[in-house]
Amino acid sequence: MIVFSILVLLLSYLVTFIVRRRYNIIADFDNYRHVNHMHKRIELILLILFLLISAVLIFVFSITEVYLLSAGNFVILCGLRTFMEYKYDREKKEYIIDFIWGIGAIVLFVGILFSSINTTSFAEVANDITSLNPNSIKQVEIRNNAWNEEAKNVWDKIIEKRNIIIEDRQLINRLFVELSTMEFRKSTDFNSNLDNYYYLHFQNSDARTITIYDKYISLDSDYYKIVGENRLYKLLDSHDLDWDYPGESKE
Repeated sequence: MIVFSILVLLLSYLVTFIVRRRYNIIADFDNYRHVNHMHKRIELILLILFLLISAVLIFVFSITEVYLLSAGNFVILCGLRTFMEYKYDREKKEYIIDFIWGIGAIVLFVGILFSSINTTSFAEVANDITSLNPNSIKQVEIRNNAWNEEAKNVWDKIIEKRNIIIEDRQLINRLFVELSTMEFRKSTDFNSNLDNYYYLHFQNSDARTITIYDKYISLDSDYYKIVGENRLYKLLDSHDLDWDYPGESKE
């Protein structure tokens, strides 16, 4: 998405550069001059609304919604400037430049929107892990961890709360069923509960790390936001498993 955004912005800049030369539109690199006081007040209101809504979204939702809001605000801003400059200051032809940037903003908004609603499955993400097959997995090691932010040493930050090695075929199959029914999307942000997450290691598999959080799944170093209910997390959290607890010995 970052590459896509950069390409859209570069293309928009290139088109405006060509149009300025073609129609002899002089670029004003000073502060933007509004055509009248009403125009200035409207943009000020838009800015205040954008900042207020962004502050809410970034704490309640995720950075993706802020990206969408930013692109949407850019579309409205370019549309407003195009209209005001065409109506009140048409001679300078600056409205053409804002119109081009508006088209770029629309493309950017649609791209971010598509990326935010486009979901994938575990099978699609892990299609290159040929050994991750429930029939070939004989054993699954699960560690229930927590993250200690206050620890000074890196190796002390991960706290192992409990662990288990599962060899029961029925339970292993159930883990794969829950994984296969998951839907998620690639995430550029991470905002999940680090007080309780699960690290899964499948024996005889080349999948290095699968970590299940309450809202995310991590496959190796890639994070995906889970869409809908995280049934696997609930299964591990509530299922009556025979956990081993560090420092405790089984009788």
